[in-house]
Amino acid sequence: MTITFTWAPVDVCNSKAFFRPVNNDEICRCHKIELTRENNIMPSVRQKKIALWTSAVCICMYVLHKCEFKVLKWMQNDIYIRYFYFSTNLREEWMKNQVMFCGGKFNGYGNEFARLHDVAVNVQQPGHFFLECPHNKYPVYTFKEITSKNHLNGWIKSLTQMNTNIIRTLRKNTTFAVLRYEYANFFHQITDMYNVFVVAKLLHLNPSQMNVLFFGRHNPGHIDKTWDTLFGQIERIEKFNQPVLYKDLIWAVLGYNSPINFFSLGSLPFVNEFSGYFLSQHKSSWKKLNCDSVSILFIWRHDYIAHPGNPSGLIKRKISNENEIIKAVEDIFPGHYVAGVQLDQHDMTDQVQWISQTDILVAMHGAGMTHTLFLPSHAGVLELYPNYWSKVNRHFKSMAKWRKLHYLNWQNINPTNENSRFYTYIPPTIVIQRLISLYYNMCSRKPENGK
Repeated sequence: MTITFTWAPVDVCNSKAFFRPVNNDEICRCHKIELTRENNIMPSVRQKKIALWTSAVCICMYVLHKCEFKVLKWMQNDIYIRYFYFSTNLREEWMKNQVMFCGGKFNGYGNEFARLHDVAVNVQQPGHFFLECPHNKYPVYTFKEITSKNHLNGWIKSLTQMNTNIIRTLRKNTTFAVLRYEYANFFHQITDMYNVFVVAKLLHLNPSQMNVLFFGRHNPGHIDKTWDTLFGQIERIEKFNQPVLYKDLIWAVLGYNSPINFFSLGSLPFVNEFSGYFLSQHKSSWKKLNCDSVSILFIWRHDYIAHPGNPSGLIKRKISNENEIIKAVEDIFPGHYVAGVQLDQHDMTDQVQWISQTDILVAMHGAGMTHTLFLPSHAGVLELYPNYWSKVNRHFKSMAKWRKLHYLNWQNINPTNENSRFYTYIPPTIVIQRLISLYYNMCSRKPENGK
């Protein structure tokens, strides 16, 4: 047997600095020890998978713990689960879930709104009401809260006893009590208007004869006149100097609870009825499609002071090359009507007139696109997004779906197209390609100059 020696550290396996001759068997033994050490240090594939799954489970448990409260509320308010994934029948969800208190003076509907009789408003404490209940047994009732606190829960807790017979000021007509959270935003105003319209229809009331009582000390806004156009007499609680008795007062649905805010709904209840009513009250009607003369309207967003909360007037999601886009579209659609307008500079009657005569609406994502609800039934919509604004905001995609309109969108992914003060450069070819597609979807042919 031949034994081969080589020079190696005295402590072969620990690699110390002193050397001595060792044979091959000793080297192999030490090599096995080193491999064993490496196996102890480096986890196996199975160990990695176990660690990964454990981490994932821990993250999920943490997220569920943080979201537990909202999840429970969703489970309690299972109507909202249906709102998010299916459709809803408001006649069943709201009207069949009716409760009555105070000898019929308080009627709650689906935990969304209430109808009160012989109730007085406390002008000293707006949002407080006087209601006579036998034996002071006031309703134990909770209005739904899903996206925000519901002021109606504060209103119901405020109910107190008072001899309403001594109140001199009386309102006999049915009145809706409305608290607007975002009074200067057209989209959120529409959710409030839609809520009043829908409740009136469910209760078999004529919306145009419904009076409205506004709560909240908001400055008069440019959208306020629309309330006068849609409904009856409009009053503000801050204008009262003494209690007022209402024979029939409806606490309107919270704007944030409006079905319009649930974008996954397959259909929106009363959407076509509301759209038609909105147009008729503004003395307007929809145009018929003429593929030889389509109307393409761009909604421009410019800086302006919408309310005192934005004194600088700076707004986001603006287009930097408006004239370039208009010129490019006119070249592709000769003989057709192409225009751009800043809608908020005009009263609602003019806005509705423009929209009702529009075949294709183009705009950056913004409240002005709420006019999607009032486009003709054959119309198309092109929605634009800058790279800093998520397409998760699908308010107007949902409106187009509910109205069964043609819809396309585009989002900028080129950072060089984004400029200061929230201006975005929109390549004209992007707009033209999508306009041609929308035109084809409406007319089953391309425009004359569309290649």
